[in-house]
Amino acid sequence: MGQGASQEEADATGYRVLGVQPGSPASAVGLVSFFDFVVACDGVELRELDSTFIDKIKGSEDVPLPCSVYNLKSRRTRDVSITPTRNWGGQGMLGVTIRFDTYYKADECLVRVLSVADGSPAQAA
Repeated sequence: MGQGASQEEADATGYRVLGVQPGSPASAVGLVSFFDFVVACDGVELRELDSTFIDKIKGSEDVPLPCSVYNLKSRRTRDVSITPTRNWGGQGMLGVTIRFDTYYKADECLVRVLSVADGSPAQAA
């Protein structure tokens, strides 16, 4: 009798980009921290937390890997071709920190900073 997730909510999933290392393959294709979600890889939708994305990355070392990326701010999906490699000088094959997440109604959970106090750590950032 409980309500499950709607189909719309279930479809609004992917790997959220939490951080991008400078000079990394992820940086080279313009992945954006917090706002980008990798939603498909090599034609396969990434709708559940499993090994699919990692397996695709490992199987495409030094070969361009087509991915679809949904951006929360623009509400659009774009296609990128990222080349996983161990030879870029940083950690991981993409140089990105990710987490499986949903973007369903995620814009309702954002915090918007309207002002920053002089001399605060936020101002220094």
